[in-house]
Amino acid sequence: MDDGILENYVSDATDDFHKITFCITEDIPGPEGELIFSDDGKFIYLTDDSCEIRYEGVTNSEVLTSYMRIARGTNESFVHIRPLSFGTKTILRAMEIEHFIVKNYGLLFHCAYVEVDGKALIFTAPSGIGKSTQAKLWCDNKDAALINGDRCALMLKDGILYACGVPYCGSSRVNINKTLPVWAIVYLEQAPVSTVNPLVGISSFKRIMEGVCVNTWNSSDMSLCINTVTAIAENIPVINLSCTPDVTAVEILSKALKEL
Repeated sequence: MDDGILENYVSDATDDFHKITFCITEDIPGPEGELIFSDDGKFIYLTDDSCEIRYEGVTNSEVLTSYMRIARGTNESFVHIRPLSFGTKTILRAMEIEHFIVKNYGLLFHCAYVEVDGKALIFTAPSGIGKSTQAKLWCDNKDAALINGDRCALMLKDGILYACGVPYCGSSRVNINKTLPVWAIVYLEQAPVSTVNPLVGISSFKRIMEGVCVNTWNSSDMSLCINTVTAIAENIPVINLSCTPDVTAVEILSKALKEL
């Protein structure tokens, strides 16, 4: 069922693994344990033995109407999924990549990730603000290369923050498996004139946190996420770019980055 997205992320590593078994069926098992979260068609249960059971696509609060049930234990997940829903998108959702990244002191981050002179420049903002536009402007005017137009993994290792490719691509259809040290994280706002403003402290923390994909119902994930965001905010340049959708935004940001 893979459409070519996952094959670029195959690894031979076996030191730490989590097995996922898919059962393609119309019979979605019922819930177990205590309901701990429900929102936007997602219902989460937690059993006495710390197994997290997640239903996706619930309608009218009836979990058996969901298209997928994910039961995640310590080293294995068992997924029940309806035949018509089985594909790369739901496989990625069942893999719960955001959970395993945060466990390894990283973040799944909504952004446009471009390579500039061997470094990662990360554009983040709410949907519709212009992440793709600014990324394309850098590719057109600064010989940058788009690595991923939708998300990346931000990973801290030995005090260095890296941007890593992930098997998501959004509308750009670009998702290259490439890891680079992060030059800066740029938070975008639309404006009639392009200006830059370096962020520090709580302002930096808040802008990074806005882009994080994390399971908010999982207290352990949230605690790890907050610690990682704090470390990034304290050590990596975070810039607020109020921008126009043209090359002037590129030039003013380029100048600010060179002065870092």
